[in-house]
Amino acid sequence: MLTAMAMCDPDGFRARLRRPYRPTGHLKIMWVHFPHEGVITDDAGCRNLGQLPSFAGYFGAPRAGNAVRPSTDTTGRGGFVYLLHSDADVVEADAARVGAWSDEGALFDVRPAPAAAV
Repeated sequence: MLTAMAMCDPDGFRARLRRPYRPTGHLKIMWVHFPHEGVITDDAGCRNLGQLPSFAGYFGAPRAGNAVRPSTDTTGRGGFVYLLHSDADVVEADAARVGAWSDEGALFDVRPAPAAAV
């Protein structure tokens, strides 16, 4: 929008640049990880995310049938939950819930991987 405004209404664009920036919301991005190796059999727990007041979206969510392993980095294998709300306390409370759900393995049902043959 601002790029178009700069081209089509340069005076309005310059006036807007002089206004102080005031954020209207608080954003937190939560990395979803897996505590155990296996294959996702169900993602029903992810439906609970939509009930959170600050839930804005889930990018890169794995699907049933995907193999997962314990997460050791933030490469996005488990995806990212976006929380956005005008009240920072709401975002923090929801972030604590998402973190607990991720730690407990409550977002996905994961069937353990078969033991490797020796």
